[in-house]
Amino acid sequence: MIENKKDASYVLVSSEQLDRIEKNISKIYALVQDKLNIQGESDNEYITAQEFMDKTFMCRSKFDEMNKMDEIKVIKKGRKLFVLKSEVARYFS
Repeated sequence: MIENKKDASYVLVSSEQLDRIEKNISKIYALVQDKLNIQGESDNEYITAQEFMDKTFMCRSKFDEMNKMDEIKVIKKGRKLFVLKSEVARYFS
């Protein structure tokens, strides 16, 4: 923590860079939360990627695109992809 304002440094970033930083911080936070909660979570909190696509009427290419852009949270266990059930509600909001 900076006690003296004379020692403070400021950096100007564009809104695009700030958005990317916020998105990366959110992604890191989600990963940390997953690591902390991994033992306490039941499989009922997840649905398969196919179930998510069926509920949202989404094709696989759109799902892959949204996953790549970090617009939906996908968990990979082995060769299978899972989506948090809360992502369905978030997708429709």
